[in-house]
Amino acid sequence: MSEDNTVEGFQFLDVGCGNGELAKGDVNIDVFREGKNLQIGNQLVGEHVNPHLIKNFIVADASYLPFKDNAFLVAFSSHAIEHSNNPFKMYSEMCRVASRKVIVRCPHWRGSGAKRPFHLNYLDEDWFNEACKRLSFKTGLKLKHEYYIRAWEYRTNIIIAPKVVSKTIPWRAYKRIQRKIQRKFGTKIPFEIESWLIKQHYSPYNGKDCKLHFHVVTNNMATLNSCFLNSQYTVNNCVTVYDNTNKHDALPYAMNRFVESFLKNNKYDNWLVFCHQDFILNQELQSVLYGKSTKSIYGVSGARIGLGNILGKIMQTDGSFIGDTLTDVTPVQTLDEMCLIVHSSLFRNGLKFDEQFKVHFYGADICMSAYVLGFNVHALQIDCQHKSRTITGDVSSKEYHEQLKVFANKWSKHLPIKTTTRLVTAKDL
Repeated sequence: MSEDNTVEGFQFLDVGCGNGELAKGDVNIDVFREGKNLQIGNQLVGEHVNPHLIKNFIVADASYLPFKDNAFLVAFSSHAIEHSNNPFKMYSEMCRVASRKVIVRCPHWRGSGAKRPFHLNYLDEDWFNEACKRLSFKTGLKLKHEYYIRAWEYRTNIIIAPKVVSKTIPWRAYKRIQRKIQRKFGTKIPFEIESWLIKQHYSPYNGKDCKLHFHVVTNNMATLNSCFLNSQYTVNNCVTVYDNTNKHDALPYAMNRFVESFLKNNKYDNWLVFCHQDFILNQELQSVLYGKSTKSIYGVSGARIGLGNILGKIMQTDGSFIGDTLTDVTPVQTLDEMCLIVHSSLFRNGLKFDEQFKVHFYGADICMSAYVLGFNVHALQIDCQHKSRTITGDVSSKEYHEQLKVFANKWSKHLPIKTTTRLVTAKDL
């Protein structure tokens, strides 16, 4: 049992899972019986979904979930709530059975995807904000709502409804001309939204006098001394250096050993900061973390579906900048490994670096692990510099592509996933 009274192994509930290829949960529910799901397959010729092929499948109504309170860490739903006869009841039930977080994806009401004949509801960020307020009042819990747009489309996609098959030559020609028009005159509108309902039954860490614990793995002491250790904002804190010059250990291996030692030797939890040896911190970090929730992973540079740019402005080796400046903490899918900030309490509650990712994708992997455990992932704006050739690293190396395939296979049910190096899709499997 976890601290949330959740059964070990049943952490992620998928509400309205669809078919086996779409189901993402440790437990998956839907209302179709005998494979009857009107939106999947050609029902007239017998292409029914087989619920017996879905892992831990239960036939249930989303408005009356057959689970006890806080039975799961996360309740997840993708493109189901718009079909519900009572979307608020469904949202309320998901909140009841989730101990940490509710994640809902659905078409944004302004987009063309919300105009299908099977949709009963047309939702947006305002609906989710109001639902969060109602649930906070109804349950007495501290609930917080965050959201982001997963996909955008141009207004011409809605105004000009295609009447031809998408693979025909006239339609492809139209799309090519349309892209040129859109780049110059188009106005983007939301197509798909992802909503987070965060159950804040914990208190944000407000300790002004917290001492940060930095951890850095080095294979070049000269780089470490000239970059990471050449900052007053790191040397005045606790710094643990793992010399990997001749060991060739995976970076996550060194990080896990550090975490294990910290948890064993420290009674109280604190912020752990994992940095690259060529990362330079140009501001005091404690004030940035003051008042921030301990139930989130933070980083200086992140990425998410729906946006092409990196989130978080970073100075490069030559003094130029990349990334968008952030004015507040911003939800992201994944963070770059150059700097990851994790409260040690998350490691006590199941989070761990995956040691099969030696150099690449271990940051994206721990962010996805946090996501399915009901923790949050945010990018912060921090004054810093990365003394590397590029933020993407050596994406042409054999090792990069090997670990890309491992990452894509591990998180295949959650693809596509945007990382700071690339968009990982089913093509990478």
